Amino acid sequence: MISEGAIKTKYVRDVLERDAARINKVQAGVIKENFKVVTGKLWRSIYRRDFDVVIADDNMAFLQFNYLRYLRFLDIKNRRDRTTKMGVRRKLALYNRVIWGVLYHPTLRDLRFGLTKEIKEQIRAELEKAI
Repeated sequence: MISEGAIKTKYVRDVLERDAARINKVQAGVIKENFKVVTGKLWRSIYRRDFDVVIADDNMAFLQFNYLRYLRFLDIKNRRDRTTKMGVRRKLALYNRVIWGVLYHPTLRDLRFGLTKEIKEQIRAELEKAI
């Protein structure tokens, strides 16, 4: 018999992995469209899909990304960057806008309201088939 906690854990893991892949895809698209010269380290960090979903117990889940340190700052305007117009900076939504935009909208909505009876039955069938 599959417990309710196992079903919820599988559902949370699936939602977080789906949305982490979505974040990586959006970031890769932004980098491809807006940067003329891209270092190999930047491409590897995006295409490596270096994230991990950690389920601590039935009540706690973590989504952990491993990024290059400077990735967080590529979309921030600095004083020396007077030649770049603000419109270009808006297109460079690599970190906060992408991550929080995905996590606060589809992820949070799915975690709150997405675990319906049909999905529970589908996950239960998947887990029973795996056993």
